[in-house]
Amino acid sequence: MSTEMKRVEEIIDEHKGYLESIGDGIIKGASAGIEEGLIDGLKRGVKDGLKDCFTKGFINVGEDDIGDIPKDIPKELIKNIVKEGAK
Repeated sequence: MSTEMKRVEEIIDEHKGYLESIGDGIIKGASAGIEEGLIDGLKRGVKDGLKDCFTKGFINVGEDDIGDIPKDIPKELIKNIVKEGAK
């Protein structure tokens, strides 16, 4: 093995923990971003679906009455929906 290759391996070994922590941080950040995006998307979907119902006259409730509904969707319900959809 050449001296240069040995040095490269030494550098990688010296910084392995740091590189792994960067990788872990990227994965955690991406996972959190996806989860937040799914939650926001599902909440938006609920609101949009209800707005369509109001527009088409399917239910007799005002749009202002639904403002808090998406806030009350449990996070576990969203996670279960995503897991089932992924299957």
